[in-house]
Amino acid sequence: MDNDLESDLELLEAPNSRQPHHLDLSSSQLLTLPSHVTMWWHLRQLDLSNNEIRCIGDELASLTRLECLDARNNRLEDLPSEFVRLRSLRVLNVSGNEFKHFPEVLCAMAWIRDLQIGGNQLEMLPESIRGMKGLVHLYLGGNQLQHLPRSLGELEDLQTLHLNDNTLDQLPNELENLSNLRTISLHGNRLAFLPSHVMRLQSLQNISLRNNPLVLRFAREHINDVASLLELSGRCIKKKSVRYDESQLPRQLIRFLQSAKCCDNPDCSGVYFTWHIRQIKFVDFCGKYRVPLMHYLCSSCYGDSSLSDSDDSSDDNVSVKQVNKVLLS
Repeated sequence: MDNDLESDLELLEAPNSRQPHHLDLSSSQLLTLPSHVTMWWHLRQLDLSNNEIRCIGDELASLTRLECLDARNNRLEDLPSEFVRLRSLRVLNVSGNEFKHFPEVLCAMAWIRDLQIGGNQLEMLPESIRGMKGLVHLYLGGNQLQHLPRSLGELEDLQTLHLNDNTLDQLPNELENLSNLRTISLHGNRLAFLPSHVMRLQSLQNISLRNNPLVLRFAREHINDVASLLELSGRCIKKKSVRYDESQLPRQLIRFLQSAKCCDNPDCSGVYFTWHIRQIKFVDFCGKYRVPLMHYLCSSCYGDSSLSDSDDSSDDNVSVKQVNKVLLS
């Protein structure tokens, strides 16, 4: 820490000085937490981001009025047990550090509402994370998570859950208990399918899935697939109500035409036979890759416009009308 910064901290400690509620020590080349900081018991926000701090000692617990602590982009590996005394803390950002294990002390801090601990080296979360009952926003992106604890489904106040850029290949069924979840980020994982319990998330509005095997598989199997000439001819016959009998068509073709299935779209009178796709709505904009809804569509519903680059894929925002439920089987 340079001399000018040390002087400023000592000046703020003086009895007659007007001590701040918000202190910004970001990008100050700090190696440790300045000792003077702990004297300012009235602090509400403390920014220690973009330094080289390796350890936050027990002395930080004296800041009992602290509501927001930003310690991202340091070299922290753990948090002290006395951290639990910060009962006013609501927002904690420790992303971009060197955590290999989820700090156990956080699991006893039910009053934290916003936790950002992305860009670390976490391989797992403890079952005791259920203790963080007050969490509304949880960011875990950019770690090395291989699986999630079932207890994550007990965080019933969660509205946003970011799990992107990990190594997840499955999700626990207990996530269906997150009745208030509105946004879940799953892109950049190893998910080969999206389990049906995600469909039970009643408040879910946005989900991102790009760069997962399930999206790549869908693109490969469906986007470049085309209906057979027999399928297209059969649809035309049914759509135009063309009359036919055994004197005009072989029995095999008649049986095929009789196997027509009605399109799931209530506004469409079309049919399909052996070739169908799922309706495409845009929940994650990533070129041609689409996440399908649970509807089988005929050719009348599935036109070139659904795969063009001129539609919603150029929009970065997803409205509630565009997506409420998403399922890949």
